[in-house]
Amino acid sequence: MTVKAPVLTNFKLTTTIARDPNGDITVRITCGDARLDRSDVAAFGFSGTKRSLGIARRLKKAVDAGAAFNMHEVCANNGGETYLSASPFMMGKYMDADLRKLGY
Repeated sequence: MTVKAPVLTNFKLTTTIARDPNGDITVRITCGDARLDRSDVAAFGFSGTKRSLGIARRLKKAVDAGAAFNMHEVCANNGGETYLSASPFMMGKYMDADLRKLGY
């Protein structure tokens, strides 16, 4: 069964995949909207294995398609800086299975 996720229409999310010096993988999701003071939305860390790289690439596809996050809203911290709050459809421990449920 494939779960249909609502698409984020008001905000364009950008995803980058990077490796640190130890070979571990970080998937960083940002929103470059000028209305926001802070651009970071979420980050997920993976071990440097070939399988983990595949999951990271599938995560990027899901985010780029707008299928990975739900319930987005603009919030402000105590200092008044605005940021995008979004709830992911995936959990880190179950990332592979959750992405499969979303069709990625």
